[in-house]
Amino acid sequence: MTKSDLCLAFKTLVENQPDYIRPPIQPIQMSVPNNMLAITQNNNMMHTQPYQAAAQQMPVSMPTPVNMALDKKAKKDRDNELLEEFIEMFAKHFYDLLNDLGVPGKNQLDTRHFYDNCTMSLKILGGSNEISETCEDSTSILQCLLGVKKEHILFFSPHLSDVKWKKESHGLVKVHIGGTLHQGVGRMVGMFEQQFILREDPQAENTWKILNTNFMMKSMDLITAGSTLSIQGPCQTNQLQIDNV
Repeated sequence: MTKSDLCLAFKTLVENQPDYIRPPIQPIQMSVPNNMLAITQNNNMMHTQPYQAAAQQMPVSMPTPVNMALDKKAKKDRDNELLEEFIEMFAKHFYDLLNDLGVPGKNQLDTRHFYDNCTMSLKILGGSNEISETCEDSTSILQCLLGVKKEHILFFSPHLSDVKWKKESHGLVKVHIGGTLHQGVGRMVGMFEQQFILREDPQAENTWKILNTNFMMKSMDLITAGSTLSIQGPCQTNQLQIDNV
């Protein structure tokens, strides 16, 4: 006999005993979750259909035009904050490099900071003299700046707390920086204003280069001589002209 035969014989022996009481048969019940099936009656027939659970789910929040506009404005504000931080860093970094131009062993301006076809207009005002230079490429710009710096022994001190800038729709960034000119310690000899047009190099990630710059320097004698601000004509209140005396 096998093990199963022995179990069956033992079960039969127990059930044939006179005092054996057979246990009542329990009906088998299957519990169906209420959220799984819905019962409908059609033509006296019962049908089970899948319950549309999605109808009882929380509604998905779709972005509204107002929210999208706010998100876009927040991103633009953040981009402008980052750009302003970059421009402040650029202003300081540029004049640090310019002041070290021609100094052996120092980190200084070179052609990497300019586009190859960068242009520069330079004007130096001193007394009755006016010097104007125009450069058409990055190499000539560096030579011109080095020549002016060495000839006049200038140190450029930018006013970094008042850097003005504007980003155009085509990606160009215009920057305006002013400052003072110094010769040695304790000797201020003039002031300068410089405008830049910057553009991110699309082939060098996170790299901005100078596309154009206008550089104006004015000697101290013109500054101390003073200037007058006059309105030309009683009806032309929107036209202001600065006359040097």
